[in-house]
Amino acid sequence: MKVFSVQGSVSHFFISITIISWILFCSSCKKLEIVREIAVTTDAITVTGTTVIAMGTIIDAGKGNITAYGHCWATANDPTISDNKTSLGATTQTGTFSSLLTNLSAGSYFIRSYVTDGSIVKYGQTISFSISGFSCGAALFDIRNGKSYKTVLIG
Repeated sequence: MKVFSVQGSVSHFFISITIISWILFCSSCKKLEIVREIAVTTDAITVTGTTVIAMGTIIDAGKGNITAYGHCWATANDPTISDNKTSLGATTQTGTFSSLLTNLSAGSYFIRSYVTDGSIVKYGQTISFSISGFSCGAALFDIRNGKSYKTVLIG
């Protein structure tokens, strides 16, 4: 007559349950994928007459395939790359960059940095600025006598 050991059967049962649980747990786990996205900030602008120097920073290059970056500006808030823009080319690097805007007409403008990887465009915050209709060194035409005078800064 065969005698079964209850103690051996119970321990084998728990070992089997533990192995099956571990297999189910491991097969249901998915690899955690961290997705890096491109990101940019608009840092500052300097306005001199009709010229603007805009600064920006690429704070994350994503997977390193930025196809274009620069600044975009318009007379309406939240400009896009469909408006006026500078294009500083492609890069795989993070860091600061600048754009030079020249010969802007008098008026109020909005500007912000942008980066794109070809499929999405990310923008920095919008900064507003104004260009006055009068800049030092510009010619001033006097309609009274028909002569043109160059302006100078005093003080």
